[in-house]
Amino acid sequence: MKRLSTNRLPWNAVSLLLITATILTCPVAGQDGTSGVSASRAQVTFTRVMPGPIWDDADCSHGVNWVDYNGDGYADLYFPHWFLDRAHANTLFTNDGSGDFTKVTSGPVVFDVHSIDASWADFDNDGDIDCFACSPPTGTGARPNYMYVNNGDGSFTKLTAGSVATDAGMSVSATWGDFDNDGDVDLLVGNHCPPPCTGGLGPFYYRNDIDSLARVGRELIGLPNGDFAYHSVCDFDDDGDLDIVYRRDERSNLVYRNNGDGTFVNDNTPAFAADSSIGFSWADYDNDGDFDLLETGGADCRLYKNTDGIFSRVPLEAFNPGASTWLSGAWGDYDNDGDLDVVITSFTGYFAPRPNALMENNGDGTFTKVVTGPVATDMEASLAAAWGDYDRDGDLDLVVANNNYYHNAFYLNGGNDNAWLDVICEGALSNRSGIGARVRIVATIAGQIVRQCREITSQSSLFSQAPMEAHFGLGDATSVDSVLVEWPSGLTDTLLGVSANQVLAVIEGQSLDSDGDGILGLDDNCPFVYNPGQEDTDGVPPGDSCCCHRYSGNANNDPDDKVNISDVSHVLAYLFGIPSGPPPACPAEGNANGDPDSKVNISDVSYLLAYLFGIPSGPPPPACP
Repeated sequence: MKRLSTNRLPWNAVSLLLITATILTCPVAGQDGTSGVSASRAQVTFTRVMPGPIWDDADCSHGVNWVDYNGDGYADLYFPHWFLDRAHANTLFTNDGSGDFTKVTSGPVVFDVHSIDASWADFDNDGDIDCFACSPPTGTGARPNYMYVNNGDGSFTKLTAGSVATDAGMSVSATWGDFDNDGDVDLLVGNHCPPPCTGGLGPFYYRNDIDSLARVGRELIGLPNGDFAYHSVCDFDDDGDLDIVYRRDERSNLVYRNNGDGTFVNDNTPAFAADSSIGFSWADYDNDGDFDLLETGGADCRLYKNTDGIFSRVPLEAFNPGASTWLSGAWGDYDNDGDLDVVITSFTGYFAPRPNALMENNGDGTFTKVVTGPVATDMEASLAAAWGDYDRDGDLDLVVANNNYYHNAFYLNGGNDNAWLDVICEGALSNRSGIGARVRIVATIAGQIVRQCREITSQSSLFSQAPMEAHFGLGDATSVDSVLVEWPSGLTDTLLGVSANQVLAVIEGQSLDSDGDGILGLDDNCPFVYNPGQEDTDGVPPGDSCCCHRYSGNANNDPDDKVNISDVSHVLAYLFGIPSGPPPACPAEGNANGDPDSKVNISDVSYLLAYLFGIPSGPPPPACP
């Protein structure tokens, strides 16, 4: 596996005018008896950086994207610009890896104007990320959107042909995702239909077919016409495919579950379907393994807890950012204590700025609103926010996109002593960007076993994109017991005993190439050394499709991983009740050689002896009988 440098990068203090404030995190209590964290108070200082390239971008930023467009391991910044009917060019800033940004001044990606949202992903699976930007209508009528293909050398080519480059609508949101799980990312574009909406285009859906994006009729995949504005994508029902929730102007939300093949069916049963929202942000805030939902777009935010697929609203006494018009919610464990905090932008109009809200997760299902420091007290026309570890020092920094000619806000996280882990996912059978992959970790924090989960996405919240990686706070943990990456392909990579405080790049299948031939195949999905991520838990493919078992090619999982006399001894000892380790049972088969009786009996002993002495008695006892 690859590791990236984690050295803290110095800032040039002489060139920066700094506004600093100290924020003390709240003590964290045990949560639900299983996922709680108990951490000491860890001081975190946010510093707003000004002047500087990000501060100088005082224009009309409508969104923000953290993207490593040049592949050097450091997150760059892209700001779509839009304000009413006025023309504003988008801006791209290259992270130079030494603590500063440089504004890109050439190329179509920064020459084009009037973008309200953007989303980045490696749509052609060539190792670099490409960009789609939404361009809503102006007073002169509908405008086509922008599609930029990354050339791999820091430059972009703007597509001018094909439906993805020529379709014109009122496009306001975009998300990449492998909705049909075929190994490349498709594109979903939301089109707004202001009231009174008497028709509406519905969404633009572009299916990716070998590096070619072709628009597919919405009716063919089960999506409706009408207003399909600000949407969000997440596998919230945990069935291995990406689902959709979106806002209809001044009406209730719509929820569409993925059938598993890139077609969708409407489901109005979740509690949040009855709301009328603008923004949606998914996160496992309570560390119970499923994804909860933060809704924005009204006088209050609504946080919904997911309990085995049933959503219930968290009461205001547990989560209450106060009264405002809340717009975009960005999740991130900024204090690295093992639970997710959230910052929410407050947008009450271009000309009436209010402070944003920073909500500290207490670890017991409740949040405390932070009321001091620049993140919580700056007042600007904020639309979008995104966390990202720009300097690779292990803590999350924050960028807020401000409109109406306010300076964009870049907050540097001063960090603390808590440990961390960043996981970057590179698909092989799955899409190269790893979008849709679930990253789960288990670590012991403050004496408790804590499980955390993230999903790689191209849209972290409304008008914003966080880096396509999974950041975990680890508190006082020095290592992670296990890292599981569940890929859209159905495969699972499992890494055990991972050191803390590193950037870990996981390539799909790296823990599965058990025969070392460099080729990932079904036989590799049953490793010769037992790997819990590959165990057959349900007997249903894919992932463990050839009935992997915990004995991996022998009968007792002894260290040599060979079939020898010790396996025979183990089976005999088990049959006669002599303790000698775990039973020689395959969870899927229940015996050592896969005979029809599915029992451990004398036939298994005979089979092993015959195999050892070269007596034909059937095929050898392989890892996948």
